[in-house]
Amino acid sequence: MQGAKDQKIRKMVLGLSYGPSSTTLLTFLDRHVQAQIDKTGREGYQVIVVYIDCRCIDNSLPPPSHLQILQQRYPKFQYVSIGLEDIYKYKHAMDDESTRNEVLKDVTKQPVNEQDTELQYVDNVRNLISSLPSRNSQMDIIELLRTRLLIEYAKKENCEAVFFGHTTTRLAEKILSETAKGRGRSIPWLVADGPSPYGEHYFQHLDGVPANYHTGLTIQYPLRDVHKKELDSYVNISGLETLCISSKDTKTPISSRNQSIDELISQYFIGVDENFPSVIANVVRTAGKLITTNTNTTTEHCSVCDLPKDVDVQGWIKDEDQDDRLWSMTPIDLSVTPTDQRIQEKMCYGCRRTTLSANNLQWPL
Repeated sequence: MQGAKDQKIRKMVLGLSYGPSSTTLLTFLDRHVQAQIDKTGREGYQVIVVYIDCRCIDNSLPPPSHLQILQQRYPKFQYVSIGLEDIYKYKHAMDDESTRNEVLKDVTKQPVNEQDTELQYVDNVRNLISSLPSRNSQMDIIELLRTRLLIEYAKKENCEAVFFGHTTTRLAEKILSETAKGRGRSIPWLVADGPSPYGEHYFQHLDGVPANYHTGLTIQYPLRDVHKKELDSYVNISGLETLCISSKDTKTPISSRNQSIDELISQYFIGVDENFPSVIANVVRTAGKLITTNTNTTTEHCSVCDLPKDVDVQGWIKDEDQDDRLWSMTPIDLSVTPTDQRIQEKMCYGCRRTTLSANNLQWPL
């Protein structure tokens, strides 16, 4: 990697799910770092392996203790497990200076009892998910929270990049599913390597880290040219299957009627990846040709997914969708302060669809 001669070691975050993709990427990074040590005598970059523990909403998910097995196998890296409920430890201020100061004042209050506070965070996450109108909405919001929590941690640790183990197949699934959910405008940011708009916000953490402005965070998909069936073959040949925990092994089967958009599209691509891999590659290549407008500090971001949104969502909904509920209803209470109702209006079309008819509650970011 570039910058190997720099005195300061660069820090990267690897999002780990225990699946074959992220575990394989962990193996490749371990080999790359070892090659750097053999050649130069030192590491060119530091990797922080982060697992987002979602057992607060699903007890069947793998425990963070599996990190110990991976740490014994790949001891060069730092391993961190973060509960999904920790998303409530982060606060954003996306408006003017007065709003930002109000948020920072609110989040720096010391909790009376740390244990009670942690339990309250768990209750908040459970209430958030249970208030959503459908399983598809719940799965969508959980995935958004996982991504945003990973990004927030990377910014807090002053990391330069976040690595995801998405294969070509996974990226194609994401393209179709996000389009179906109404976030087609965000596709270029969701599947491309390079600078990410996730790094363009003020943030404050409860441990006293001062507010700062981040613009250098990048998103990388090192396995973007590998198909899922190719990766599965590699995992079987290399013996990495003993280190992987498949979600299929921990979850009970769900009928097609109750499956989310992500699950339906994932099932569809199983057959496509096996018989027509070129179709999947074409989907990703076509999405890679999409061009977006320049993103800067004045671009409005969605309050939920945190990606750039259309400026006039209200007008677009009235012109194209004719569903006044998407604008007239307040799906969830996104206010971090009583006077900050403008954040309620900063949702993109896709997130308004996801949270439509949900009960009122406080959004964590």
